[in-house]
Amino acid sequence: MSLSAVGRPEPAARTEALAADALSAGFEMPPDSAKLRAYWWWLNGNVTRESITRDLEQMKAKGFGGAILCDAGGAEQFDNGTVPHGPTFFSPEWRALYRQTLHEADRLGLELSLNILSGWNVGGPTPPAADAVKQFVWSETTARGPAAYSAVLPEPKHADDPFYRDAVVIAFPVPAPGRPPHAPIQHLAEKAMIEALHFSASNLCSAAVTTRSHSYPCSPAASWKAALRATDS
Repeated sequence: MSLSAVGRPEPAARTEALAADALSAGFEMPPDSAKLRAYWWWLNGNVTRESITRDLEQMKAKGFGGAILCDAGGAEQFDNGTVPHGPTFFSPEWRALYRQTLHEADRLGLELSLNILSGWNVGGPTPPAADAVKQFVWSETTARGPAAYSAVLPEPKHADDPFYRDAVVIAFPVPAPGRPPHAPIQHLAEKAMIEALHFSASNLCSAAVTTRSHSYPCSPAASWKAALRATDS
């Protein structure tokens, strides 16, 4: 008679094996929470019922989990042609198309979110001027201290309209004369979205991004983020 020893895996090893199987299965069949979302641009509102259904069905076929809908222009950037104007944002015709979008997304099991404005700034034909987006303006005054300071601060330059209001006074220390200033932040206007980016992710992949002490190899997913990090002072 021969005897064979039959053993069971240790609990820790069994747990690791189950976790590895779950991780592998998650890559093979990602849950909805881990799927991509499309940045779905309705350029100048130029969409139709047919194009809505086609786009959403293609998202589903390619494994997307949903989309964020943005109704805005911008096609004419980088010398591209303009796109004809479609239904005005939030008009009855636009809302009918949006209702169809919701029904189609529900039919296909896609998650949908909406950028609740048309263009880059909140606005439209319905808000009155008093509730519309305003520009923040400011003036600067330099004072020497430590000392009590009492003076009328200069009013910032602004449009001749009834909506100007004083908002806040901010005081902060500045370097003393002769003290080396901090190096300025590179590409501050682009980072603050005051100016448009003058480059694209594909343009940045022509070479690695180098700083004084670090190099960032380009990759399709992170090239422009690496470039912006590299320019921080």
